[in-house]
Formats: sequence, C-alpha cells, structure tokens
Amino acid sequence: MIYTSVPPEAAPGARRNPGLRLARLYLDDSGPTRPYNDTERAFISDLLQAHGLPADIDRVVGQFTPLRDMLARILPRLTTHDRPFDLALLACATPDAELGWSMSRLARVLPGSGLGFAISDQGPTAPFAALRLAVDGVVVDDPSCSLVILADQAVTGLSAGRLPEEYLPHREAIAALVLDVEGGIASLDATQLPGVLPEAVPTLTAAWLKEAEADTGSRPVLLAGPGLTGTLRDPSVDVEPVPVPPGLPCVGLWSRFAEELPRLRRTGGTVLLAEYDTLLGYLGLCRVDVDQAPGGDIGAAVNTDGAGPDQRDAPHPGRRGGGA
Repeated sequence: MIYTSVPPEAAPGARRNPGLRLARLYLDDSGPTRPYNDTERAFISDLLQAHGLPADIDRVVGQFTPLRDMLARILPRLTTHDRPFDLALLACATPDAELGWSMSRLARVLPGSGLGFAISDQGPTAPFAALRLAVDGVVVDDPSCSLVILADQAVTGLSAGRLPEEYLPHREAIAALVLDVEGGIASLDATQLPGVLPEAVPTLTAAWLKEAEADTGSRPVLLAGPGLTGTLRDPSVDVEPVPVPPGLPCVGLWSRFAEELPRLRRTGGTVLLAEYDTLLGYLGLCRVDVDQAPGGDIGAAVNTDGAGPDQRDAPHPGRRGGGA
C-alpha cells in the first residue's frame, strides 16, 4: 500500500529547524550486556545457510549490547529535558545487532515525541546525515527540540567481513545530542557531501575551515576521523588535525569533542568535525561554534558514563562476528 501526503514545504505552519542549538551531550560506553539467545542464534544460522555463507555461528555472534539497552542507560537523562522531542534520529554505521528491534519503539519511552526514524547505509558519515536532517533537513511544525542518537556495536552480525575496517566498531558506545532552540552550548551546521573523490577532500575541508576562521577571526579546531586523516596531506589544509582513533565510527568524533568541550567553554571557539567514507565517497562536515560559558562556569554540558580510559581503549577480541 502506498500513502501520499502534502509535500512538507506546503504544510501549513511547517518550517525548517536552523535555530536548533546543542543543549546537552550524553555519552555511555558501559560495555556488553548479554549473548545472543538460542532463538536468535538459530535465526542467524538459518540466514547464513540461506545465503550460502559459512554457518559457523560462534564466529558470527558474541556478547553485545542491544540498542534498546544502550538507550535505556541514557533515557532517564533524556526524560528530564523540559520539552518533548519534535524529531528523533538514530544513526549507525552498521545495522542493529538485535534482531527485530524497531526505532519506532522509542516513542513508547519518550511520550509526546514526534517523528522518529533511523539512518544507516551511510557508513561513518551517518552522524552527519542525521545532524543535517535534524538542523536543516526535516520539516516539522513549530520545531523547538530534536534528538540525535549515535550508536556503535562491536558485534556486527551478518554485515561483518564485508565492510571496510573504518565501519567496524571495536566496542559498544552511544551518544545522544539534544538540540534545542534555547540550547546554551553551541550552534551547529552540518552537511554530508556525496560523490567526493579523495583528491577533492582537502579543498572542501579547507573551504569550511577558512569560512569559519573568517567568521570568527580565530583558527578552528579540526577533529578528523580515521577515514579523513589519510587524505589531508595537502598545504591547503593549514590547520593541524586532531586525529580521532579508529574503533567508534559514529561516536568517536563526539567523544573526542566532549574532551575538548570544557576548554572551549572557558573561552569560546569553533570546532570542525570531519570524516570521509573511502568506500562510498561521502564527506561529512560539522561546524560547531561553542559559546563561552557565562562567568567561566562550564557547568555539566556533557554527561559521560561507562568504563575508565584503560577499558575504553581496549578492543574486544573476537566480538566483531567476522564469519559472515
């Protein structure tokens, strides 16, 4: 069945969301919670055999954190926000490792929320697609607050073994960005450019950096994802990039941003988060203009839970499901 509706631009009272600003950033990387149960193992085994793939189930599955468990860890903090979310977007570099889970269930735990959907098949630039849509892409009535969720799972199920290294998370992690018209942390501007050749990456990145420097009078900080660092060996990019280690294709850049944020809140400053998908040729760019905190009080803009640094940096051997 096909449903039709009035084009969003023509809907009465609808407008885009360029006024949304970063209000809160939540991070959690508490680690795996359970193995696949017998029903899930049998289902995956049947799928493998149906597609002529090796049915070595122990190489495909392992302990993991279902996406709904990740959300459960941060939802209590999200429900304290004093506005309902007009829009909720989920971005993943790989499919959810839990079979049959639907993004629509988010509405059950966030009463009053509006449109919600997931973005995948965009590789490590999926977060940029989500942010672009949240800030200036999806038309909703009287927008005031949106939620962007980024998730990485170390168990990648049937997609493992077919994806490049930069797509594969080394551990579980989730980030939630609350965007609000009254957000007091920063303004955002994000884009995802398709069909970008590697030789064009430095020029496009440099253009964003120069525009930010012209606007603010100071050099921005460049946070570069693993797919981008190999393409920036060009004199046009005259800002030394801060590399983000591999292993968290969606959450990694924002985890690194959270480390920079207390310093930026003391003085104000601009950060450019950037990532390049070498497989699809997508370039993701997000400019974040951080406000100086009133009176130098940086407050609790970022809420981080999970393991300590020694655990966060350690990959989990054998948990990617490389047999598919």
